[in-house]
Amino acid sequence: TGRIIDWAGDGCFLTFETSSAAVIFGLKLQETHHWEAQLPRVRIGIHVGEVSEKAFNGGVRVEGLIVDLTARIGGLARAGQVLISGAVYQSARQRIGENELGKPIRWETYGLYTLKGFDEAVDVREAGFERISPLSAPPASEKAWPAGAEKAASGKREIRKIAVLPFTNISDAPDQEWFVDGMTETLIAELAKIKALTVISRTSVMYYKKTVKPLREIARELGVHALVEGSVMRAGNRLRITAQLIDADTDAHLWAERYDGTMEEVLDLQSNVALAIAKQVNVALTPEETAPLKQSRPVNPEAFEALMKGRHLLHDATVAGFEKSVKWVEQALAIDPEYADAYAWLAAIYAQNIIYGTVSHEVAHTRARIAAREAIHLGGESAPALAALGQLSRITDLDWEQALAYGLRAAEIDPSDSHTQTLCAMSLMYMGEFEAAKQRLVRAMETDPFQPLGYLGMGSVLLVQKKPAEAIELLRNHIDKFPAFAPMRAALLLAHAQRGDWIEAAREGRLLLKYPASRAMTLSLPGVCLAMAGDLDGANAVLEELRALPPGVPLVAGVIATVLQALGRSEEAYPLFLQSYRSRDFLLVWHIRLGLFEHPVFKTDARLQRLVDRYGIKSRE
Repeated sequence: TGRIIDWAGDGCFLTFETSSAAVIFGLKLQETHHWEAQLPRVRIGIHVGEVSEKAFNGGVRVEGLIVDLTARIGGLARAGQVLISGAVYQSARQRIGENELGKPIRWETYGLYTLKGFDEAVDVREAGFERISPLSAPPASEKAWPAGAEKAASGKREIRKIAVLPFTNISDAPDQEWFVDGMTETLIAELAKIKALTVISRTSVMYYKKTVKPLREIARELGVHALVEGSVMRAGNRLRITAQLIDADTDAHLWAERYDGTMEEVLDLQSNVALAIAKQVNVALTPEETAPLKQSRPVNPEAFEALMKGRHLLHDATVAGFEKSVKWVEQALAIDPEYADAYAWLAAIYAQNIIYGTVSHEVAHTRARIAAREAIHLGGESAPALAALGQLSRITDLDWEQALAYGLRAAEIDPSDSHTQTLCAMSLMYMGEFEAAKQRLVRAMETDPFQPLGYLGMGSVLLVQKKPAEAIELLRNHIDKFPAFAPMRAALLLAHAQRGDWIEAAREGRLLLKYPASRAMTLSLPGVCLAMAGDLDGANAVLEELRALPPGVPLVAGVIATVLQALGRSEEAYPLFLQSYRSRDFLLVWHIRLGLFEHPVFKTDARLQRLVDRYGIKSRE
């Protein structure tokens, strides 16, 4: 329960018995004001601490330092924002269920802020709802500003966006590239834990591996303020990491350091590098951010090596790569059966396997879920494990609300992972929340400009919004950057189909047939478009190739059904559509969401439309 203590102009001062009650009230108030157009967006600040009460004018007056601090926190807030202190976060989050208010609560961390008139900086956070709350760091003002920003104001450029370039292998053994790349990836993840920093994702920085481009040009292409360069030298069990921070504008070396240790200490060494970089760019870390970075986490060197090899192969995104990746991670677990990180990455691998089809959906789903839960049981929440659970919820369970909840938590742990941002965006797209999906995709493309999933996602949202011309322009502008990424051309094909231009769609389909990726995925849309464009021989040839695929290949039932339906053979198609529905064929869901099944050849089959309705895909804006 709460009490109104005082009014000051258009402001109101309230007290509550618990911090959780205050947060719940604030969130409900903001939600009400968001949906009622005639109500203003309000700014809310919440802090917790001791106060004194005195009788005043027939009522009660509450006094204390906490009152002034709360007012300062509230003054920082944007319109429609609930800002809370770190103390409120620690107390309230444990008492408020994730979906207690009917939707997942987002908890954002913005670091320490210096408040005018107070000696100690305050840990500022936000409690909010996706698509309702601002969920962005409060701007600096004359009365409050990010801790350490005074130096930036006095002439030193503020550094808040950085990229870790691929580290150089200077070991005697040239076959250590997998190890060095893994060190780069882990340092990116460590730095991404610092909420005040935006860190470019692995995919985009690996684009510059062994590049000869000037550093300024790289920084300009990535849109960063500073670059981290480094090298790794390994000799047996000994390890040396050298890192340096370079100003993107001037090429000036801002800092350089060397770290020596053993393989058992490898995670500590990487954490020390991250802490040093945070100090150099004037980022004030919250205690919550500092604690895990400083925590001693000795590893089994052999298990660590096996995991690094498995993670390295995962990025190949090929059937062979996934199969080898699983073997290496399972070897890591054979060496160390309680290795939480290995379980987390095993979950991630099997979740990806659902897409690339090296094992059946049922097997991949079961193994991914078991591994993710084991990872969380042994080591607590981790971004790969949560993202894997989100992927399962989206692709096989078709539970987009749950997928979004997992994705949001994974993105909170590792904001630099563009795959997780895209997972959130696609879940929002299936829920019909298109603008929120676009915002997530913009974040994904900003942190990972050389990752195709963000552009594919944006094109998909435009297609769902019935904006094929905009989708074609977007996809055409970026498709040449990712020549081996078949889904990008598949989306372009669907855009032409949505415009009714089946000739152009068929032309794109013939190009898609040349892709070496999973044949079930690449054969589906070309077969449909060839049939719709009148090339029946071409469509039937695709159908025969599909039927020649080995039994049990994931996705193939729905793909064959779609081509049969386009050829007018609905009696043969419908049983396969049912089989595809029962196996939760994500490719068919994507085709439905992007409008393929709104064409008359699909729309006029009442049985098929009833089946489509059972997927529960929302169409609202």
